[in-house]
This record gives sequence, C-alpha cells and structure tokens, in this order.
Amino acid sequence: MTAASPDRLDRIESTLETVLERIQALDTKVGQLDATVGQLDTKVEKLDDDVRAANERTDTYWEASKLLINLAFGLIATAVIAIIVPAVLS
Repeated sequence: MTAASPDRLDRIESTLETVLERIQALDTKVGQLDATVGQLDTKVEKLDDDVRAANERTDTYWEASKLLINLAFGLIATAVIAIIVPAVLS
C-alpha cells in the first residue's frame, strides 16, 4: 500500500464536505416535505368532512323531495276521488 498524496487527501476532503452539504440540504428539504404532508393531511381530513356533510344534506333533500311528491300524488288522488264519488252516487 502506498501513502496517499496530500492532493488526493485534499480532494477527498473536499468531496466529503460537498457530500455533507448536499445531505444537509436534503435533510432540510425532507423536513419541509414532512411539514407539507402534515398540512395536506389536515386539508384532506377537512375536505372529507365537507364531503360527508354535503352528502348528508343531499340525502336529506332527496328524502324530502320524495315525501313531497308522495304528498302531492296523495292530494291529487284524494281530489279525484272527492269529485268522482259524488258524481257516480248521484
């Protein structure tokens, strides 16, 4: 084994410093991404709650409209019977 030259050691040290700086930069970016993911999770949960509330309102309106239609047909049928029965019996 031969002794390493000072120039080679300087290049290795420079390369290691560059690698360390890049790793620190990546660590910072990963930290920022973690914060962003946390914010996105919060927004998705809120959106999920909003969708559930909208679905509940839609279901309520749907049921109410079905009941209103049934009431309208019932009133129409009652009115027709109220007109036809006296006409047939008299």
